[in-house]
Parts: sequence; C-alpha cells; structure tokens
Amino acid sequence: MGTLHKKVLMMDAGTALFTGAAGFGDAIGRVKAEMDVFGKTRHVADLRPEDLPAAVRDCDLFLDASTPWRIRYIACKVEDAGSTGRTDAGDREIRRYAAVFTEGNKSSGLRNAAFLLAAFSILAGIALLPYPWYSDVAGAVLVLVVLLATLRPSRNALLTVRHIQETLREGQSS
Repeated sequence: MGTLHKKVLMMDAGTALFTGAAGFGDAIGRVKAEMDVFGKTRHVADLRPEDLPAAVRDCDLFLDASTPWRIRYIACKVEDAGSTGRTDAGDREIRRYAAVFTEGNKSSGLRNAAFLLAAFSILAGIALLPYPWYSDVAGAVLVLVVLLATLRPSRNALLTVRHIQETLREGQSS
C-alpha cells in the first residue's frame, strides 16, 4: 500500500446486516474477503493512525482501491448486532452483524493534469475563433465543464460498496 492521501473526505456509504454462527472473527474475515476482491484490504490496527484519513481511524478494515486516475478508499467497521434467537445445525448461536461502510474518492494528480492540459488545448483553439464573444462564452463554458469533471465524485466507489454489501447479505448463514 503506497502513500495514502489523508485529506480524502470519507462519507457514509451504508450498512449491510448479515448473520453468522462462527463468531466475530469470522464475520470480519467474511467482510475482508469480499473487500479483497477489489484490492488489498488491511486491518486498520496494522496501519499507523497518522497515515490514515481521520474518518478511517475508528474502522476495522481499510481498502485502497486507487488507480492512477482516481484515489478511492473504502473503510468498514464490523459490529455485533445481537442474537437472532436461532442456532445452526451444530447448535451454535446465529448472531447478527452490521458492516458499516464509509467511502471516499477524489481525482488524482494525473487526472487533474490531464483535464487541465485538455482545457488549455481547447482554450487555445477557442482563442482562434473569428468572433471574440464566441471565445469568451466558450471559454467560460469550458472552465465550468473542467471544474465539474474534476470535482465530480466517482460512481465506481459507491458501486463497489453496494456490491460488497449485497454479497454479504446474500451469503447469510441459515
């Protein structure tokens, strides 16, 4: 895991309730296994707190699913949510667990540089338009488009969290 960006804003991404009879450690292991599909998941206890975004420090698991184009983090806190009042075939109590997810993402430096380069290239072309007011309007629109494109959050991070949550819910113990 490379250098983490501490200023990534982490936001609530929902909770998945699931059941299991093998204990709390197994519940964390199940969540980690689902998160590992999307990258290297680490136990927060294995990381230095000062290297993590502030909102992640109270979590159990941390996934860095970043690419050169986007910085993407997913964190999860697994909590025991009580007994279901049932037992499995081995007479073990089936417990309910809650996996509380937070996710954060932002554009990488490479993505920002690419958008700026594209914007400057287009602005240079617009400046050559024969009518001066066209270039003013087109330039303003371009600046707005570039700002919106670089600030727009990634949908992939939220879709990843939803996939993990659905998989946890589907893998219920009976």
